[in-house]
Parts: sequence; structure tokens; C-alpha cells
Amino acid sequence: MSDTSGPAFPQSFIMHQDEVITSGNLTAAGYQGLSLRDYFAGQALIALAKGNDPEFATQMAYVMADAMLERRRG
Repeated sequence: MSDTSGPAFPQSFIMHQDEVITSGNLTAAGYQGLSLRDYFAGQALIALAKGNDPEFATQMAYVMADAMLERRRG
């Protein structure tokens, strides 16, 4: 699945003479870090990690994240 969920913690920023000015988590390459899909998966993983095989837990975390994103779309 192509991750088009956008950033988990969007920040506003401005460019000034080819330099990014921000107080947020924007990196030098212009990326905002964690995607919303990754954030949802991380939250789901907290519940899934206890008592489950790690491979299964990580796979299911992204299944749940995708379901959360689908639900947000309507």
C-alpha cells in the first residue's frame, strides 16, 4: 500500500532564501517524520504486542492502521 496518509504531526513552515524556518519536526530534507499510518500502527502495536508473536503483531498493526485510515475517509 502506498502511504498517502500525510504526516501524523503536521507543522507549518516557511522558506526564506532557500532555508526552511520552522519550530516543528521538519527535517533538512523537508520531511515531517512519522506518517499518520505509521502513528496509527504504532498505537495499535501497543495493544497487539502483549502475548502475540512479534511478526504477527506488526502485520496486524498495519492492518488495523489501514482500517483506521479507511474509516476516516468515510
